[in-house]
Amino acid sequence: MEDEIMDKLVCMHREELEKEDAHDVDRRLEKGFARWFKTHSCASCIVNGVRYSTVDREKYLQTQNSGVMVDGTHEGDNIEFYGVLREILELQYNSDLDIYRSVVLFRCDWFNQVGKTRGVRDDGHFKSINIQSFWYKDDPFILATQSKKIFYLQDTSLGNEWRIVQKFEHRNMYNVSEKDDHIFDVHQDDNCSDTEHEVHEGNADEDLDHLQEDGEVTIIEANLEDLNNQANLTEDSRDDADEDDTILQYCSDSGNGNAEDDMPEDTDDD
Repeated sequence: MEDEIMDKLVCMHREELEKEDAHDVDRRLEKGFARWFKTHSCASCIVNGVRYSTVDREKYLQTQNSGVMVDGTHEGDNIEFYGVLREILELQYNSDLDIYRSVVLFRCDWFNQVGKTRGVRDDGHFKSINIQSFWYKDDPFILATQSKKIFYLQDTSLGNEWRIVQKFEHRNMYNVSEKDDHIFDVHQDDNCSDTEHEVHEGNADEDLDHLQEDGEVTIIEANLEDLNNQANLTEDSRDDADEDDTILQYCSDSGNGNAEDDMPEDTDDD
């Protein structure tokens, strides 16, 4: 990971040098790369609305913001790396220009996940990790945007050297996409109506002469609750009428059928 970040920065600096002058780019890159960006270290930062802090900063605090997780691969398998944040580095490049450019890196300690006595214990409900053993010490850097914040809780069943990994969903983040798998189509009419509607609130006894300037006004006195009850009664009456028609039709069909069954068959007296 560290080599990929440095290679990307070197390529960016090389491209800018080639735009300025394509002559002797390698020599200029070797001499000027160290001055091209400045390293700024800090103890806390906010990434995508989430606060991160280094372990040293949290020594005397009650809050915990140093737990980090990142997706990666180990021996060809996709796994989750768990660690703590040790240092926050902001690399400023091309700082001589008016445009401010920077990239934020996290230097982390990654907890070891292999071994019988140390590593990860997963019982299907909780995942606990030993915080005394580390791995990937030569690859401590990740991009700040790659990290996911997690918490570590004391594992009382395994001892002081074990922590339970606690993931969570960020809430009240206005710059984070909503976690919703449903996509709703929004429809908007292409045509609009020029008709203007006005709603006047007030008592019916008020003087409405000022409303008659543009046209005739008709006052309708009605109670909304009575109208709803009347509509429900009308619908119930229609259902009863349909049910009565069905019963009459059934009786009629049954009567016709019985009449046919009761009719004597024609016999030939001859």
